[in-house]
Amino acid sequence: MLKELADDHLSVSLLYQFENNKTTISCERFHLLLEKLEVSYEEFF
Repeated sequence: MLKELADDHLSVSLLYQFENNKTTISCERFHLLLEKLEVSYEEFF
């Protein structure tokens, strides 16, 4: 699934590290990730 979410702003490596609590991502990247997952900010929280 990480390969499907990856793009110019979200690499597979970054997503893997974020998923495993090894790094953080910016709010902008988090918003992009939610859009790709078709999850609203309200649904996530």
